[in-house]
Amino acid sequence: MKIDLGKVIKKEKELSIKQIFLEKKIQEQSSDLMRTEKMAMIGQFTSRLAHDIRNPLTKLKISHEILSQAQNLSVMDKIKHQQRITDAIINITHIIEDVLEFVRMSELNLRENTLKNILNASIENLDIPSSVNVKIEGDDTSILCDNRKLEAVFVNILKNALEAIKNQGYITIKILNNDSNTEIYFEDSGEGISQVVQSKMYEPMFTTKQHGSGLGLAICKMIVEQHGGKLIYKNHPSAFSVILPKTNKTKTIVQ
Repeated sequence: MKIDLGKVIKKEKELSIKQIFLEKKIQEQSSDLMRTEKMAMIGQFTSRLAHDIRNPLTKLKISHEILSQAQNLSVMDKIKHQQRITDAIINITHIIEDVLEFVRMSELNLRENTLKNILNASIENLDIPSSVNVKIEGDDTSILCDNRKLEAVFVNILKNALEAIKNQGYITIKILNNDSNTEIYFEDSGEGISQVVQSKMYEPMFTTKQHGSGLGLAICKMIVEQHGGKLIYKNHPSAFSVILPKTNKTKTIVQ
């Protein structure tokens, strides 16, 4: 049987043109789908943001009106409403800062520091009641990192731990070193996080709390990954681990 090479070549060209057309069509549809998903996410994000800001704004407005219109308020009532206004402003500021940090994730400003310095600064930033025992274990370690961002990660993890233990119990922080990684391990006496919540907790805007942007852990994960590391959670006991790769600047300080 004689094969007509001309027809074969022509057929191959036709198939090649069809393949290019189909690939282009798939690419266009994928781009359209991504745009649709992005717009849906922006819509959801905006709706959630408006809801989160509306609540403290309402409290601020009510307290402001009471202070402006009520003539015979006691000193204690005035202090109470002034504090509500302050709390509302702080809440709104935190929400906006979270959104800005998430949207425009800035480059790392790397400097050498020790983990215990950053951890102690994180603890000092929090109002930890005497009913909570916080301790740091393990050899201090000098690392190259963005101090401000890593401190923000530690503060967020510690805040979550305080809420989980309802301001009563313990939080143990361990600095663990092996040949390739430095692990900062945060264990608390809380009940732990359900599998359902674990599967969603790093998603932007997901939260189980009444207040907040739902960006805390999403930002933490992004910051840790910026450092080339991983953020991991394990139950029984309840613990978050920040795992950072060692560099030539990483040094264990034996005390």
